[in-house]
Amino acid sequence: MPDIVDKVFDYTTYIVHGANSVVQTGYDVSIDTAQHAYESSKWIGNQFWDGIRYLYFNARSSLPDNINSSLTKQQSSHSPSSGLLNHVFENVIQKNKYRIGIGIAGPTVCYVGFRLFRYYAPLQRSANRLDGHYRYEIILVVGSINSTFVYKLVNDLNMRGFVVYVTVSDEEELKKVEEINDTDVRPLVIDYTNDSTVNTSLLKLARILDNRIENMPKEAYYHFKGALLIPNYTSLPKLTKLEQLNSREFIRITQTFFLKLNTLLNNGLLGILRESNLRKSKVEEHNKSKIQGGFSKLLFVNFMTVNEEDSRKLVHEISFEINKTFYKKVYEQYSPTLSESFSRLLGITNDLSRIDMTSLDIVLTKKSKSTMISVSTILQRLLEKLSYKLTPIDIHNKIYDLLNDTILRSNYNLKG
Repeated sequence: MPDIVDKVFDYTTYIVHGANSVVQTGYDVSIDTAQHAYESSKWIGNQFWDGIRYLYFNARSSLPDNINSSLTKQQSSHSPSSGLLNHVFENVIQKNKYRIGIGIAGPTVCYVGFRLFRYYAPLQRSANRLDGHYRYEIILVVGSINSTFVYKLVNDLNMRGFVVYVTVSDEEELKKVEEINDTDVRPLVIDYTNDSTVNTSLLKLARILDNRIENMPKEAYYHFKGALLIPNYTSLPKLTKLEQLNSREFIRITQTFFLKLNTLLNNGLLGILRESNLRKSKVEEHNKSKIQGGFSKLLFVNFMTVNEEDSRKLVHEISFEINKTFYKKVYEQYSPTLSESFSRLLGITNDLSRIDMTSLDIVLTKKSKSTMISVSTILQRLLEKLSYKLTPIDIHNKIYDLLNDTILRSNYNLKG
């Protein structure tokens, strides 16, 4: 029986590796992979049938004599009906073994086909541009540029053709943004001293959106694509018990993960999003370019890496729940309902005071790898080979897709 499972493992692994090598080998490997997928489907069906027969006729040999004799007596007392059922069962499996093989290998073949399609017709995810390749779509990233996740995301959005503004609140963050040395990645200094200073800081962005784009031969204006709110969980202390959390640290957490975001939203950011929705048609008229992706978006992005062996996650879990609760209340107050979203999309209503928003929770789990593999974990090995690994480009693509969706759910999740 282990030989059968190992062969299934080998064939399935070959198909998956064939899919993963499409990018490198192109057409030749795709034809070879498809052929092996077809052959594997038939082979798996035959092996499934042989395995069923093996289990049925040999499983009783491992049972104790008293149990085996009892089963023999029961079988003899019901031999006509049980024999008929066995015969029917064998016929059904025998006649449908190829279908069973195709059913098992079918999802893998579909995956191969999808990878082939994306290889020859890749999905383009980039910002819209004006004539002359001028950029006009702005994204505001509210997060610490010191975070590796934020830093990579900012550079990715820049590569896609957006003008990216990053909030900074100290000299270290300002210097890191300037070190990117790109005119389309710009710092937006936020003074969190009080509500008035925050409002003044955000007015800088509002003025940029109101004024025409500089250094362009024709009159054109920026469009505010949306804002990304990204808390930095890497700066949190690693604790296991509440008694280890002192009052000063708790105040810092609430300020970082609640008060600052709430201050930004209610002292200018919500107003900028509403104003952008109201001026959307005028921007399209001046720029002579259709704005894709609906209205301006507000995205709450919770990115957290979790180590399964590290139990010091108390503060991270508390902060994560605080952010989720905060987002839930913001969503209830300012987001349109599903019917309102469709009405705005179809032009039935002109109420643009509501803001399209969603939450994207991204949790990456780090697992320890063991070199000890027993016979009972063969299936686990197969599942690990087939498991999907979340990559930075997958996360960036998801964020791009949410910024360009016209109808949003309240929450999305990515795990890897």
